[in-house]
Amino acid sequence: MGNAPTSVTVTEAIRAMLSQVGVTWQVDALDPAAPSDRMKNLEYDLAAGSYAWIWEPDLVVTNL
Repeated sequence: MGNAPTSVTVTEAIRAMLSQVGVTWQVDALDPAAPSDRMKNLEYDLAAGSYAWIWEPDLVVTNL
């Protein structure tokens, strides 16, 4: 996860929900460039992403 305030808030909410069903989730707060590097190298168990805006509607489907 990134270390932006919104990312931290969402991550803490997810961690709380997972703990209610007995899942312990370790979260690494990373600098802004590190999450994309980990995703490219498949060094994660759970990831989420979003777009601040969408220039091209097909971007949501293709992610290109």
